[in-house]
Amino acid sequence: MSRINSGMELEGFDDLNAAFRKEAANAPELAMDILELAAESLVSDAAIEAPKKTGILAQEHFVEMRRSNREAIVGANTNYAAAVHANHPTKAGWFQNVLLGKGLEAIKAAGLVVFRRREGTA
Repeated sequence: MSRINSGMELEGFDDLNAAFRKEAANAPELAMDILELAAESLVSDAAIEAPKKTGILAQEHFVEMRRSNREAIVGANTNYAAAVHANHPTKAGWFQNVLLGKGLEAIKAAGLVVFRRREGTA
């Protein structure tokens, strides 16, 4: 197989590769920022969907970030949250339903916000 050299010179790839390397180095931090923002959004939505008898359950939804483990813990901090989640006659599974139903949407939206903030356009 023969090759034909067109004499075209390509420039700028060194700068492009340097930019890619820089962004790759920031990827874990960016991913955690996206995770935190998405988790906060989902917990807010779950609190809205929570059954409300006294309002305490909705107020006790939380996000705990564990950046060193690259995880977000979400939940409702009451001793009866699991029982209500499993057995409520009309709202059973509210937290899980929010996470599964809105999770990808929340991650996409959080990604847009994080990157816009980084660019200074948010």
